[in-house]
Amino acid sequence: MNYLFGDGSIGVITFSAKGHTFEGVREKFSAHRGNVLISMDDFSNLRVEIVDRSERTRLMFRDHGHEANIRRSYEMAGPQSMGAASCAVKYVWETGDLFLKTREALESRKQLTVYPFEESPQLKMIKSR
Repeated sequence: MNYLFGDGSIGVITFSAKGHTFEGVREKFSAHRGNVLISMDDFSNLRVEIVDRSERTRLMFRDHGHEANIRRSYEMAGPQSMGAASCAVKYVWETGDLFLKTREALESRKQLTVYPFEESPQLKMIKSR
């Protein structure tokens, strides 16, 4: 999957079916911006390189971040968020829309556009009812 964002940045996700049945799937993540290069293997080994400086972090167990993500979403939408609930709605909408459009693009093999919350055609249809 290739993503071209409104600010001109590009994201690429590559799916591969290769994996050992006993050890499970291996996951890799890489990101590059300016002088910073980040790479993560299996959600347990993280390497951050900034110009000539490098730092490594190694966890004993893989952490996909699911618990932290759910906790953050709950905290953003909760009464203690002091007005940040509208931010949570936008975040949840845009994240869900990106996920659903990615699935649709994979299934239809077509290029699709994902709009910001405020410009979303689906939201405009809901508001016009």
